[in-house]
Amino acid sequence: MCTTCRTDTKRMVTMAALVTVLVAGAVSAADGVTFGQSTERVDTFDYVEVTADLAAGTGGNPFLDTALTGQFGRQDEPPVAVDGFCDAQDGSAFRVRFMPRHAGAYTYSVTLRSGATETRHQGSFEARDAGRKGPVRVDPQFPWHFVWEGTGEHYFWNGTTTYWLLGWDDETIRRSLDRLLRLQVNRVRAVLNGRVKDGRAWAENVYPTDRFSFLLSPWVAARPDSIDNPGFDVTRFNVAHWQKYERLLRYARELDTVVSVIFYVDGARPGVDPFGKARMGGEDEQRYYRYAAARLAAFSNVMWDVTNEYHLFRDEAWTNAMGAFLKSCDPYDHLMSVHGHGEFPFRTSEWADFAMHQSWDEGGGYAFIRACREKQAKTGRPMPQINEEYGYEDHYPTWGGNRKAPARSADNRRRLAWGMVMAGGYQTTGERADTGTGWGPDTGGGWINGRGDDSMVMLKGYGHLVDFFTAIPWWTLEPDDGLVGIREESPVRTALTHLVYSRTPAGDAVLYVDGREVAQATVAGGLANWDEGFRLALANELTGDRPWLGTYRRVALFDRAWTAAETVRAFSAGPGAPAGDALALYTFREGAGSTVKDVSGRADPIDLTIQDGAAVAWAPAAEGGLTVAGKTLIASAAPAVRVTRAIKASGALTVEAWVQPANTTQAGPARLVTLSKDPSNRNVTLGQAAGAYEVRCRTSGTSPNGEPSLWSPGSGRSRTPLYALRAPAGDLAVIYSDRGGDIRLQSDRLAAGLPTQWYNPRDGSWRPAAPAAPDTFRAPDTEDWVLLVGSKGQPR
Repeated sequence: MCTTCRTDTKRMVTMAALVTVLVAGAVSAADGVTFGQSTERVDTFDYVEVTADLAAGTGGNPFLDTALTGQFGRQDEPPVAVDGFCDAQDGSAFRVRFMPRHAGAYTYSVTLRSGATETRHQGSFEARDAGRKGPVRVDPQFPWHFVWEGTGEHYFWNGTTTYWLLGWDDETIRRSLDRLLRLQVNRVRAVLNGRVKDGRAWAENVYPTDRFSFLLSPWVAARPDSIDNPGFDVTRFNVAHWQKYERLLRYARELDTVVSVIFYVDGARPGVDPFGKARMGGEDEQRYYRYAAARLAAFSNVMWDVTNEYHLFRDEAWTNAMGAFLKSCDPYDHLMSVHGHGEFPFRTSEWADFAMHQSWDEGGGYAFIRACREKQAKTGRPMPQINEEYGYEDHYPTWGGNRKAPARSADNRRRLAWGMVMAGGYQTTGERADTGTGWGPDTGGGWINGRGDDSMVMLKGYGHLVDFFTAIPWWTLEPDDGLVGIREESPVRTALTHLVYSRTPAGDAVLYVDGREVAQATVAGGLANWDEGFRLALANELTGDRPWLGTYRRVALFDRAWTAAETVRAFSAGPGAPAGDALALYTFREGAGSTVKDVSGRADPIDLTIQDGAAVAWAPAAEGGLTVAGKTLIASAAPAVRVTRAIKASGALTVEAWVQPANTTQAGPARLVTLSKDPSNRNVTLGQAAGAYEVRCRTSGTSPNGEPSLWSPGSGRSRTPLYALRAPAGDLAVIYSDRGGDIRLQSDRLAAGLPTQWYNPRDGSWRPAAPAAPDTFRAPDTEDWVLLVGSKGQPR
């Protein structure tokens, strides 16, 4: 359905129409229970609802003691089992919903069980095909992409984060969804359960008002106004809360807007998670997921997000168990995933239908998604790859990279989105929140609560992205590095590699890989602001959220800058070279144990302790080497004061590492060697960002996070990025240039005589494209441009 048609449909959806009405004549009574049926004729991908009303309620706890279940099916087909749910605090109303996926005549039977009593009811209805789009599915023919089940149309994922959308009143929820529809957003993230005082928790001026609350209560609470101690009774659901979420879902469904149902946001905050480590995954928490499936799964526009950022308060075992459990509760098999960080360890888990990543800023762009696809392909199970969070528009907390404006401007976010799609993936963005809620203009809220105003224009740029790709069969295109004539080679390999970073007192910084200079820059400022309270660590950040996997053979730090000749000699000498004048040296020849010894020969060695011995494997002592196969931290027990003071005094340093990465997809960047405190504060860090190496070195002229960074090739930062997609037959291709310049095509990879056009991704306009030289096209200016080789189709 076109946007205009969907908008017209939306205008006819009033709140009165969102209330289920029982069909006259479809009511029966038995054993004091009155059964009703919502309709005798229903659209496919809508739902029919059967109610059981108990005039006197159930007594006891209706959420534990009474259950309504149903069996629904077309004639001559096996029925589908569906759970019902209690829809009244006193147990006086139960409902069971069924979403027919095919047209035809259906029959059903429902059973209400209360204690030892069973009451049954039977009925029938007809389902008709009215052209509803239905749920989004993974395309079985092109499994990196999606289709609408009901129409077979391809679904171009264009999502945005609206965590606390449910915190608004109904009118604001509807207006916010309407606005996002006009901006061509077709998926929103809306949480079921979260609690926080205000948006200052994320450095944003978003506050509660008489129309907006940060306190979401899926269970009955003894202290509903308490932020960190609501006293949830996890055996009783707060029916009004769930009814409001249903109104959100129902309204979004009529707009063809998918809602990602998030079970927790910021689950580690006090008051959010009533189960904790002791009770996670138990019967009470399972009841939460089962109740959500019973109430919400009949909405065709649902996707499931097992939780937001599982790693902050759960573990992989819990995620796998709860994902499989939720999948078993959903009779319609809605798409499901879980939000985490750069790594997605559930690529082969049957319950996970697509991979959701969180990798911020340029570290989560084109190269990252390409690496994620490659890693997924190696499993033999291709699935869509999404960067679900890559830093919100104009969002500049001190953590998260400590970026400064305009690093996360609307234009910067849009360009990153183009890169992800050109890599064959998708993205979910987030609008700025700085026009506030309960503060200042009080017209926004953006990624925090989904509300926006006319000053928020970022998503218009994303709309041009949608317009371009939905005018061509984008799902048939594959990334093709060989189509464009300029391509940088990644230095990251899964072989033993020698890395050296050196910086002179004058600020001349150089990164070497295997004795060869791969990047250099002059970074202003001195090192006098280095923090002497930072510990030295390998294989992770001190906070445990930037893990690196691979093998260490040697790590050394020096308080002077190596020359190019010294670097070549060190590469030739191999990992067994003498200690020389190293401040700290690790050769990993212990062979066993939980300690990595500093063998520099200094009087006060800085030994490192392995946090989880089960995550590593030692090579024989004579050979030397430590393989990090799982997430762990290898760190000094105390700050590395001696190293920091020496480097501060000299104003120069060298970091040397002999390593063998486990793969070329690790991001964050994953910490190889770091002298730091957390993801936003460091003295120096050598890291791997998928196919590139990155060094962040703090000076008086950089951010506390050591940015701007020094990047190797493979990051897209050392040249004008050129990204290409091509159809296998060579009759259609898309090339995106981030900063203008020339695009040289390998014509042997394309059919002859194809038309060419320029597309301006900033305003959505088209213009003719003629070669400036054989097989070479020059962008109209130095901004970003898209070259389409082949013909546009019709919007799909």
